[in-house]
Amino acid sequence: MSSNFRDFEIETVHGKIQNVSSLCSYIRSTKIEADDLPYLETLCNKLANDDSSNNTYTNEYPLVDALHEVLLEYYIKNYEFDIDQIIDVLEVYNKVFINIDKKLYDDHYYILFDRYDDMDIVPVKDEKQFIDLVLNNLLVFVSGSFEEIFELMDRELGAVEFEESTDKNINDYKDTFDIDKETYKGTDIYGHVLYKIKNGIFIENDNELDTLVTPTLLDKQEHIEHKVVSINKKYQGFDFEDFITLRDKAMSGDLEDEAEVQRFYYEVRYLINTMSKRNGLDSEETEALDVYMQSLIQIYDNHRDILTPADKRNVQNYLDNKKKYTRKVA
Repeated sequence: MSSNFRDFEIETVHGKIQNVSSLCSYIRSTKIEADDLPYLETLCNKLANDDSSNNTYTNEYPLVDALHEVLLEYYIKNYEFDIDQIIDVLEVYNKVFINIDKKLYDDHYYILFDRYDDMDIVPVKDEKQFIDLVLNNLLVFVSGSFEEIFELMDRELGAVEFEESTDKNINDYKDTFDIDKETYKGTDIYGHVLYKIKNGIFIENDNELDTLVTPTLLDKQEHIEHKVVSINKKYQGFDFEDFITLRDKAMSGDLEDEAEVQRFYYEVRYLINTMSKRNGLDSEETEALDVYMQSLIQIYDNHRDILTPADKRNVQNYLDNKKKYTRKVA
């Protein structure tokens, strides 16, 4: 045990910690040295995972919050953590950060609050201002709710305000992916024009759209505890080689994580919804899509109940388009 925390002792009666208040005060008032970190991190992990392991304690959460506070503060001050590192740590300390992310565009940071069907975005003009905000509100960041953290950042840094948009670029995107949602437009503190559709964010660049965050194309029940997926390409930027790689992994059941699943669904939807542009003509894209869809159609015909709603919809749209554009060419 570290020397500074040698007297740290949890007293319990039937699993209830009797000295929570004094221990929290001890944690917050005791100077942390580098040698203390292994002990504090181990204690923190033990308490944070108590419910899913031995369930020794019934009221350990205030201690977890206090430990997260002092550890985050120590890392920021002693290791000079930047935005990336702070958000990475908060993803471990506070589960709501599964739906709070950061993106860097044109040397500017954006903090993204993903609501599945919507997205709030807070530009960070000054990295030091963000770091000071965290240091001055440690408890909010390590234990606050999604809404509490957003309201704090909106109040102190200012979220982008959006209004409905009829601009062609973003509505072309909406039509390509058959997204039945309104499109919105806003301007950030840097003067960038931003567009939003569902939880997708795009930035206007020379009359084209750069994708900051791709909107979720999966059904909501398939989107639980997702991570936002950044494509970082022009919105028309379908990558054929990437699709082939992900298609082969999907057909062998080897897609690794939610990011790959989202990216693959994005590309499948792109190919299905651009079938009209190919008009049934032979192409690499048509052949590659056909290979995947034929395997999916076999399942659809024989074991439809095991497919996700998104897969069923893709099969139906693919078959409808195939009939429509085959007839058109004939």
